[in-house]
Amino acid sequence: SVQMPAWQSDPELREALDGPIRAKLLEWGTSPARKALVIGATWPRLAIDLALADMWVTVVDDSAERIKAVSEAAGAAGLLNKVTVICGEYIERNFEPASFNLTVIWDTLTRYPEFPTVVKKATRELKTGGQLFVRAWVGSGKKKGLLGRFRRGAEHDIDRDAFIATLEEYLVLKEQL
Repeated sequence: SVQMPAWQSDPELREALDGPIRAKLLEWGTSPARKALVIGATWPRLAIDLALADMWVTVVDDSAERIKAVSEAAGAAGLLNKVTVICGEYIERNFEPASFNLTVIWDTLTRYPEFPTVVKKATRELKTGGQLFVRAWVGSGKKKGLLGRFRRGAEHDIDRDAFIATLEEYLVLKEQL
């Protein structure tokens, strides 16, 4: 299983480190009455924030524990009518083509040995003009990347250049941070 860095378990530290990127996602990708897909339930706050922006949110994760955390957070926020959770492997789940306006892959791409397959599937499920927001630990390809140093137990490093090339194959890359 993929293990998150320890700092992600501390809400204050996570907000300090991930908060600006989360704010960028919310500024960049939210639109009322639109549909969002969150691949991976590593941070329940993402689903809640998207639902608070009046989006219909579907969260897919293979961990019952992480899915339960999202469901409980949605219930506590009174957003169970806006957040749908699915426990299962994203790659095995079939969504209709052009189902989502926004897809978020936050720290979960490394779970898949062939990340281009996940990117291709995610882009197929985006509506025309839809947006994909990906946050991933990447390395240089020349040495063990950030993933190997910060995510003990993760199976797959992602080469930064290959990652960007894959995204550009399927999408117009607007920005990278």
